[in-house]
Amino acid sequence: MIIYKSDKNFNMHQITQLFLSVGWDSAKFPQKLYKAIMSSETVISAWHDLKLVGMMTAISDTEMNVFFPYLLIHSDYQRKGIGGKLVKYMLEQYKDTFRKILICSNTNVSFYEKYGFLEKTEEQPMMIINQ
Repeated sequence: MIIYKSDKNFNMHQITQLFLSVGWDSAKFPQKLYKAIMSSETVISAWHDLKLVGMMTAISDTEMNVFFPYLLIHSDYQRKGIGGKLVKYMLEQYKDTFRKILICSNTNVSFYEKYGFLEKTEEQPMMIINQ
């Protein structure tokens, strides 16, 4: 059974293992990653017993914009509805926020469209990534 929690009761090792399971580069920076997660306004996590198997984070200005930097599910737990439950939780949490923003890979667009997210072809994400 998967349990969902809204506290930040996890450690750096658990976070790093989750990110490693999906091959995300963020796992190469465990201290920065842990600090980023802990600094997020909202974190909802998914647990199977004592194992962190998923999470979604939010950063918000509380009224106009919320950005969802991370949604990831441990590779062994994908396609079990966990990601969808995390998205629904966050959308409910920020239902009154004007703009809900995320960046995803092209392969995940259809997943987010199921929850009301739209591709904005007239707007493009811009970023600088330090290597």
